[in-house]
Amino acid sequence: MKYLFSIFFIVATLTVEAESTVAEQANLLFRERCTACHLDDGYGLKSMKVASIAGLPRWYVTQQLRHFRDGKRGADAADTEGQMMQSMTQTLDDKSIAFLGKHVQSMRPLKARRTLKDGDKTLGEKLYQADCASCHGDKAVGVRSKLAPPLNVQIDWYLQGQMIKFNKGIRSHHGGKNPTAAQMKDLLAYLSTLSKEEVKEK
Repeated sequence: MKYLFSIFFIVATLTVEAESTVAEQANLLFRERCTACHLDDGYGLKSMKVASIAGLPRWYVTQQLRHFRDGKRGADAADTEGQMMQSMTQTLDDKSIAFLGKHVQSMRPLKARRTLKDGDKTLGEKLYQADCASCHGDKAVGVRSKLAPPLNVQIDWYLQGQMIKFNKGIRSHHGGKNPTAAQMKDLLAYLSTLSKEEVKEK
């Protein structure tokens, strides 16, 4: 019995140490490759149109990093920020991408996400439920099976920028309905009221 307990203790200790090492490596990699633009807290820089990434799920972060690296996103000449990400990801291997995804997911999401004025959140909720919820979920937590990211952790000005890119064909919306300028304001007013804590990711 003591022998079995000793084996269990050793395995548990090694597992904890391995997890600690992974977390340390992920944190170091994030500081080296991401903080110059996304900052230490992962909240991004509006002046550079850099997204707030803190709290995004690992599956989405790793997917997008691979898309940038492999030229599936950011290929359009008008997508300046996307091309910056393409350049940054060229030397990332799959292991590094996995580490970054784990670290970003562990970060505390930005809470104060409304910076834009105007917009009717009541109209935005109706519009969201009609046109967006089928892919992104009722509370915008994202649906992995549909590769639809959460919208409840992202800051409004970045989401607006992506919607504009969808409308201009700079970025693919994969069949999603593109809102008008007025509808964007309503949608963003509503999305800014949601939080990651409301519902678990599907």
